[in-house]
Amino acid sequence: MNDDKGNFYRKSSVIIKKESLISSYIGDITGSYDFIKELGAGAFGKVFLVEDKNTKKLYACKRLSKKKIKNIDSIISEINLLKTLDHPNIVKLFEIFEDKCYLYLVMEELKGGELFDRILSRAQNKNYYTEKEVSRLFKQILSGINYCHENGICHRDIKPENIVFADKSEDSSVKIIDFGLSKSFDHSKSHNQNMKTRVGTCFYMSPEVIKGEYNEKCDVWSLGVLLYVLISGRAPFNGADDNAIIKKVTDGKFEFKWEGWKNISDDCKNLIKWMLTVDVKTRPSAKEVLQNPWISLGAPKASDIPIHIELDELKQYGGMDKLKKTVSGFIAFRLSEEDVKDLNQIFQSIDKNGDGSLSIEELKNGLELIKKTKNLDITTDELEKIFEAIDLDNNGVINYNEFITATFDRKKAFSKENIYQAFKMFDVDKSGKISLKEIEKIIQPESKEDQEEILGIFGKADKNGDGEIDFDEFLTAFTD
Repeated sequence: MNDDKGNFYRKSSVIIKKESLISSYIGDITGSYDFIKELGAGAFGKVFLVEDKNTKKLYACKRLSKKKIKNIDSIISEINLLKTLDHPNIVKLFEIFEDKCYLYLVMEELKGGELFDRILSRAQNKNYYTEKEVSRLFKQILSGINYCHENGICHRDIKPENIVFADKSEDSSVKIIDFGLSKSFDHSKSHNQNMKTRVGTCFYMSPEVIKGEYNEKCDVWSLGVLLYVLISGRAPFNGADDNAIIKKVTDGKFEFKWEGWKNISDDCKNLIKWMLTVDVKTRPSAKEVLQNPWISLGAPKASDIPIHIELDELKQYGGMDKLKKTVSGFIAFRLSEEDVKDLNQIFQSIDKNGDGSLSIEELKNGLELIKKTKNLDITTDELEKIFEAIDLDNNGVINYNEFITATFDRKKAFSKENIYQAFKMFDVDKSGKISLKEIEKIIQPESKEDQEEILGIFGKADKNGDGEIDFDEFLTAFTD
């Protein structure tokens, strides 16, 4: 692969962070979205199906009443957490609006319904999940929670209602939602009991949460309860009321009495026992559970996944400048689950350790499979250059959105409407034009060399030389 388009393959220190793709607005949301119907309601607000007036795409909008929110810091915390999370099994936040009465979180539309509803439906029909089905689903949930823990976030409210299917298909991926009770924690103190507030649902609450001193391993307990429910359709700790349930949770005693358990492997039962260990010190971490043989053996093999990636997409992406890469990242981030379903499956098949990101070795192995499948020729040096070109935030791994950004079909996705949405992200002051400072706010230079690179990109796009880029100039940058 010749680097004949300049030095785009050099390892740049310019940082393009995922949170830069999420815009915040003060003003009337109805100027941008039509509210279609109410999807649900909670203590602090409602969730609506909304339609973007420009693209006609559908989203879920969480509307939160400022009057009902007693602790505004918790809502701000949820927003800040969602802005940083980048994982295929965690719900995406796209935009934030605020007016005098409400906060609006515009998020991806998840069409498949709650995991809880599917459990109930299948249990009623005596159609319980097989171990293979449970392993596939559970690995996704576990991978998302492990990603949260690796990034210093404890979810604290894991339950079937907070796991939602992306679509209605049987092989749909699942997404973790509702980070309203989530809490950041310090990794250096993660093995101390550094959280004290009793939160969550008693069915899934760990013994130490009930006592009021706990760490992120409370999520592992909740996951153990969830796994038990996925297998059997019933909770391991049950009772006539909350007090009775809490007593059983505190004792930590449960059984595999349901008749169907006799057909479940000892590996699965032993994993549940391990996760539902009362002693926090001996309970596994999410990472340790992810490495358990029952999880890894149940995961789909790469050869079973249809390979639809064209290597030309990766090569084309590597030759883009930072402006085009950022816009690609924005558009990829806004693509629906349906648009990226195949890429999502490929990502998860390449992500062998299930941590929600790709190391250079995992990417190499995945591309080696593509090479063999499509009889394509690519050298190790080219693979390393591709890795460097994709790793926009320079953290040494390929995050989920970076992978989607590098592999989605740009010819199809680079529509005028999608490019306009990206233009609005850069147009921070909503003047209808983009200044150099606004570009630098999104594409963050860290050296003089980076600033010169961005200045060159800006100058090339600013066709009339007036020091600003209007939408026509912005559009031309992607159609020339």
